[in-house]
Amino acid sequence: MLSCGQRHLDFAAELDSLRFNLRARYAWLTRGPVQTIGLREGHPACFCPPLAVEVVDAVGAGDAFFSVAALAAARNLPIGLATFLGQLAGAQAVKIVGNARPISRQTLLQAGRALLNV
Repeated sequence: MLSCGQRHLDFAAELDSLRFNLRARYAWLTRGPVQTIGLREGHPACFCPPLAVEVVDAVGAGDAFFSVAALAAARNLPIGLATFLGQLAGAQAVKIVGNARPISRQTLLQAGRALLNV
């Protein structure tokens, strides 16, 4: 975001501008250990804290996030749920060294249930 030439940004506003210019329905900005911002056209922004407690290797975490979040968007899920599912995938990916193995549906669902106490 430094490429915007500004020091203090409204990340959600900048992301919404990018989403609008690209004519996208959904948009996300992952900010590592800070937060992830999720936007969906016509809905309020969603802010989700990182779910990973322990980071072994961040390689592939963004890919895992976006692959799951994009699937959720393709199913037209609410932005909060799509962002949460993406965060679960990213949290699982940071526990895997490099690309040694893919994230697991079972582990993803278990983590989601544990966080939601279901």
